[in-house]
Amino acid sequence: GRYYCQQFTSDGFSRGIAFFRQAIDQDPTFALAYAWLSTCYAAQISMGYASTLETNPLAKATAMRALELDSTLGMPYVTLGYIRLITDLDFDGPDRDFRRALELSPGSSWIRSWYADYLTFAGRVDEALRQRRLAIDLDPLDVSTSAGLGWDYFMARRYDEAIAQVQRTLRVEPGYWLALDFLSLNYSAKGMHEAAVSQCDSIIARADPNDLGDCGWVYGRAGQRQKALEILRRLTSPSHERGPDVMGACWVYLGLGDRDHAMEWLRRAVRERSQFLVFLKGHPMLDPLRSDPRFKALLLELGIPS
Repeated sequence: GRYYCQQFTSDGFSRGIAFFRQAIDQDPTFALAYAWLSTCYAAQISMGYASTLETNPLAKATAMRALELDSTLGMPYVTLGYIRLITDLDFDGPDRDFRRALELSPGSSWIRSWYADYLTFAGRVDEALRQRRLAIDLDPLDVSTSAGLGWDYFMARRYDEAIAQVQRTLRVEPGYWLALDFLSLNYSAKGMHEAAVSQCDSIIARADPNDLGDCGWVYGRAGQRQKALEILRRLTSPSHERGPDVMGACWVYLGLGDRDHAMEWLRRAVRERSQFLVFLKGHPMLDPLRSDPRFKALLLELGIPS
């Protein structure tokens, strides 16, 4: 279950959840299975593969069940902290949950990596980098954690360091989709559009690309308008697997330089309480909107410090 969930793909989450459920069926008192199941649900939400409204209750219920069975587990507090973050857009309160998780399980690279994600969303990037490096020290072969360090550098707008880190990840697992995605974003942010497009071409060729919105942003910035518009069509189609991808559409419009339509989709993300609203505080792709009074008003409405 852990192996599949840590692939961060639609199929991986489905398989991982199925294995954890099998473990619980065999032993309904197996607290660790509940703990990992709750975190797998949280990861599924975080990657946009599950509805926040539908899956949050499952994540919270399995986390609470794990703590009922074994109050010494740190993992369930990761889930509870993440749910607090995406449900309430609380950038301060979850720190207590993650710290409690580390008190109980200080040797867990997975917990430290999730804590790094939270710290990055909260704008505490130096702390995030420290936690992610500690996570890598604990498990040097975990490619999701290695790629995560590249993500932290990207969020800090330290693009050269991000590219170097992601390339290290790809030397361990050459086809790892998350690393390829981060590489394309950083190339684009640096203005290396040909290299960014090349990465996205290989990503889009996969059967189940996770990152259409990111590549739509890359194509738009590279002047490949038709490719960006084709991705936009796929993201906003009623037949899209999970309904229209509201944040993905926002990314594409930002890549195309269309702030008005980007704001429209951002407002829709707010109405739908998208899990990706945690990006509003500091995501580099939203930088073109930060001086826009409409964006500032949106942050004020949500109670997010600008």
